[in-house]
Formats: sequence, C-alpha cells, structure tokens
Amino acid sequence: MRLVPMFASLLMCGSAFGATLGDVFIERDDCANEILFGPWPVKKQTIVYGEPSTDSKQLAILEPNTSVTTLSCEAHITPGIAQIVGKPYKTTKDLNPNEVVYILDSFEGGRTRVFQNGTFYITKIATKIGQCDDRDDSRRCWAKVLKEPSGRTWIKVEMPGSSAVGWILFGVENISPTWRNTH
Repeated sequence: MRLVPMFASLLMCGSAFGATLGDVFIERDDCANEILFGPWPVKKQTIVYGEPSTDSKQLAILEPNTSVTTLSCEAHITPGIAQIVGKPYKTTKDLNPNEVVYILDSFEGGRTRVFQNGTFYITKIATKIGQCDDRDDSRRCWAKVLKEPSGRTWIKVEMPGSSAVGWILFGVENISPTWRNTH
C-alpha cells in the first residue's frame, strides 16, 4: 500500500522532506492512540522544560507523589538509514533502489513507517544493524540497516497548582500514564 504524505500531523525538521543524516522527524500526538490525557501521578523527580528539548529552559522540577495534567505529546525520531539490497517488500515496491530509505517508527504487526522521496510507506523492514546477518527473511531483509532509528517522546503538561505549561521527557519510570485498553 502506498501512502500519501501526511502533512497535517507530520513534520520533518531540516530540509523540506529531503531528510539527511541527523534530521529529526516529529509526529504530534503520536501517543494519543495509546494513552489518555488528563491527570497522571509523578513517580520520581522530573524536569519540566519550556520546549520539547533538553536544551530548552528548565521551568520546574516535579516531585514524586504530585500529579500533572497531560495535554498532548510529540515523538521526536532521528531516522534510521537503510540501503536497498534486494527486492523491496510488496508494500514498498515503488521505492527507488538507488536511494537510501529512512526508517522512522514501528507499528503493530511488525510493520515500520519508512520515508523516501517525499512519500511515507508502511512496510516490513529490518530496523537494527546486523539484524539480517544470519537470517533469510525476504520480507524484512531487503534492506541493510546503516543507522538505527532512535527517538524520544515528549509530553506537554500543565503543572500542579498553576496554569503554567511545559514539556517532560516521557518515561514510565518518572510518570504513570493512563493507558487506553492496549496495555
């Protein structure tokens, strides 16, 4: 299945949809399908930043046994890079074999979102370096991973006792999300 670019909710930082090594892919409200926004308890000290970046101004430090109101989320992904070395999986047959494929994020069913030449695809592909070294899996091993994707999830919160808003780096060790019925 070929997907059209999803401009409304997706953003590539860097060159206009010409991702290069080091660019960041941001998907707004990426976690909205898995979690419910609202009050979440804080489990350990957590820094609140002014923007979704550890380089931005620190606004506060949340203490354990308090709670924050979560408002939205963003996934910040540094794309992985893969080189096509075989026949692409059927959902990505339109990929240009002479250009790299950018590996973004995973979906259920072992599928992964990839990007090439302004188009997003959902496909099966290796996502780890060396994943296909000792495997004969034509569904995933049509590409050699040169760089693995990495990412962080940021949660926009309203701080306790005020209407001040900031961002926390999400981790289940620092805050207890309210999950939808998927966990």
